[in-house]
Amino acid sequence: MSRRDIVLNDIEFIKKHMTLLALDVVIANLREDYVDQLYEDSSFKTIASAKALWSLVTEKVSEGIIRKNFNDEKWDWKVLTKRFCESMHITQLGNDRWVNKLDWDYLSEHLDIVRIQDNLSLYVDRWNWKCITSRAEHEFLLSNLHEYYDYWDWESLLQTILTDEDLADEGIRIQISVILSQIEDNAQLWALLTKRYSTKDIIALQSNLSLRSVRFDWNYSDVYNRPDFEIEPYLQDYQEYGIYVDWDALSSSKALNRILRWDRNITKDFNNWEDLVVSILKNEDYDWNFKYLSTLTSIGYSQQIDPLWII
Repeated sequence: MSRRDIVLNDIEFIKKHMTLLALDVVIANLREDYVDQLYEDSSFKTIASAKALWSLVTEKVSEGIIRKNFNDEKWDWKVLTKRFCESMHITQLGNDRWVNKLDWDYLSEHLDIVRIQDNLSLYVDRWNWKCITSRAEHEFLLSNLHEYYDYWDWESLLQTILTDEDLADEGIRIQISVILSQIEDNAQLWALLTKRYSTKDIIALQSNLSLRSVRFDWNYSDVYNRPDFEIEPYLQDYQEYGIYVDWDALSSSKALNRILRWDRNITKDFNNWEDLVVSILKNEDYDWNFKYLSTLTSIGYSQQIDPLWII
């Protein structure tokens, strides 16, 4: 009955039988000027509140009624935000009358991104930064990495948004390193960044003397466990150039486990293999963590080597 034209075209009938009609169906199909008339009816407002119809009313009533009754607390501001988004003056969004009522998630997703970028600093504590990060123009992001470093969605930036070309740029690399050092609990972010670089590139950065003052907190457990990581030249670079080594990570790494494993094809005599392992582990230049060394399967069964890390 509530969908029938004879009902929808008779506003007086609707007013008289509001308690009997499916008002949600009526309002959804009712012409705008009739919804306006219902809004002015005090009985309708009571029923609309009881039946939780204000989202629908906010959607269907005219803009004129909304502007005239702007302070009505019953309006659904998620709906209002959606309806007025395109016509909103972005510099006025911070007005005390509505700043706390607006749906900032919707605004972050649907306002013109250039307008947002031009006024980004006005509402830094309001924007949905995950959304803004994904929508922002690439050059704007690169130019403002540090300006809004505490707000950007760094997981998205490091995983997908920053390109390989971006990460190959020395200036951007240094900037990211400085920024991450200012973010608390940044281990996960460094882990994501580490995955974006090849083993060769990470070692090259470590060996670059001009970058020694820049702190790169790579996820060394990741690096040392990669199939293409070669530990012998790495330790040689440590001895010759003093590159940073995460000794805890290296002591429990697959790379170390590989070179310490006895291979009959390389070292036929088991005793010679033990001597080789001992020479590596007793090298005073190296700061092995013997607790972690004890977890390596390659040397755990050697009686000669085992006492080295028993505390």
